[in-house]
Amino acid sequence: MAHDLESKFARWQSKHPNFMTPKFVSLRVISDQLVIEISSGRGITNERIYGVTVFRYRPERGDFDNSEFRDLNKMLYSSDSARKYATKIQLDFLEDFAFDAPSPHMGASLRAHGLRRRPDVRVRQHSRRPR
Repeated sequence: MAHDLESKFARWQSKHPNFMTPKFVSLRVISDQLVIEISSGRGITNERIYGVTVFRYRPERGDFDNSEFRDLNKMLYSSDSARKYATKIQLDFLEDFAFDAPSPHMGASLRAHGLRRRPDVRVRQHSRRPR
C-alpha cells in the first residue's frame, strides 16, 4: 500500500513540482492518504532552501492536494531542519491518531481528516519536554 502511494506521488510530483523547491528530496507516507514531501531549491538570493509539504491523496481525482494543510507547510534553510520538522509533523499526526488527543500544534487528528494510520507503522509513546 505504501509503495503504491509513493509511486503515485512520484508520477504526480514529476508533473507538478513546487515552484521554489522543485527538486524532490524525500517522501514519508504516514497514512493511506497522507504524505510529507521534502524538496529543495534556490531562494531569491540563490541560497539553498528546503520545503516541507503535507499532501493528501485524492483518489477520486487521482492527484495530491496540500490546501488542507497549508498551515503546516514550511520553508527551511537546512536539510537537517527540514528532516526534523517533517519528523515532528509525522510524530504529531501519529500521536493524535494513537491517543485520540488532538495536538494543539496540529489542529486536528488523523480521524478528523478521515485518514487511517498505516498498519505497518508502530507508534511509540514519547514524552515531550516542557516548554
